[in-house]
Amino acid sequence: MVEPMVFPTLADAKAALRDGRCVGLAYDDTILSGVAQLPEWSGYDVRLEPVETTPWGMALRREEGTARLATIIEDMIADWHRHGTLLEIEARWLPRPSPFLLESAKTWAPSANGEDRCTRGEDGAFPAACLESRIARTAAPAPAPAWTAGLAGATGFDLAPFFDQFNRTRLLSGLGNTVLMSIAAVAGGLATGALAALAMRRTQSGPRLLRPLGWIVRGIVATAQMTPPILQIYILYFGLTGWIQAQTGMRPGAFAVGALVLSGYAGATIAVLLGNAFCTRPQASLGEAFRLSYDGIEATLVNIVKAAGMVSAIAFLDIITATADLVAEGADKVTMMNLLLVFYLAFVMAVMAVLSVVRRWIT
Repeated sequence: MVEPMVFPTLADAKAALRDGRCVGLAYDDTILSGVAQLPEWSGYDVRLEPVETTPWGMALRREEGTARLATIIEDMIADWHRHGTLLEIEARWLPRPSPFLLESAKTWAPSANGEDRCTRGEDGAFPAACLESRIARTAAPAPAPAWTAGLAGATGFDLAPFFDQFNRTRLLSGLGNTVLMSIAAVAGGLATGALAALAMRRTQSGPRLLRPLGWIVRGIVATAQMTPPILQIYILYFGLTGWIQAQTGMRPGAFAVGALVLSGYAGATIAVLLGNAFCTRPQASLGEAFRLSYDGIEATLVNIVKAAGMVSAIAFLDIITATADLVAEGADKVTMMNLLLVFYLAFVMAVMAVLSVVRRWIT
């Protein structure tokens, strides 16, 4: 089973292929055939047949006096197909002929007895069979329900593009990953913060031999707290993981790196808050320290949930690319931005509500 990954640009997709994050690259075969002939891509080749064909064409503005020019251009292109001119030109640049041009050459070529089947009729038009392509024909997308048109007319929110299953699935997947990463960051931040605070407390009041370990823990906490999580993501995901892959052949996943960074960032702040609580009450238990510093912990967790939205956009790209594709296919930009805003607002409010319940429980 192939799990598709979508990138905003061809450069990003080629980088992912080079880094081993993908096993193949699906794109315009004309462009990929040219890329495969470059020296730096000598180990790659275009082997699979195209799954969808989008033919090119020429167009003229409908103005008085252009009808004659349009007829000349149509006859010229028809001759190119009849005599294999386009196939000859294509062979100069690409290693194999495209199926669309092969089919077109057969369609427009004279029959075995020399009869030209694709000639203009009495109305001046070519036969419809000559203008249609089996390869270029694709299934029409499923129509949107009728109520979407009524909603768009009444509110301006056009939801019809959301009924494209591929882009809708990608968008929902990106939003779902944001929720899961937020949950992982909250749980990881609480656990990391508690362990770091206990380690600093134990090494400070314990045997002298443990003091260096406490300094190391404090250094790690300070570094994690002072380095923005977005910068940590770039360093780890686009830098360190590439080195790990080169050394071991394995690459840590985007979700794991994002959850690790957010957990460390939140955990560092929570560790400092708990450490201050321990300084205020040296004999306090971990639960008492949580109660004393819960205001700061709650604010930290809310902020880390907000950061999870940005991190997931960098790590997964589904939200960005699916939104851009939906807009390109007709979705209203204002509608898309407002829907994403409503989602993030509702999610953050839900997290705040849960933290409020926890506050009442622990106090």
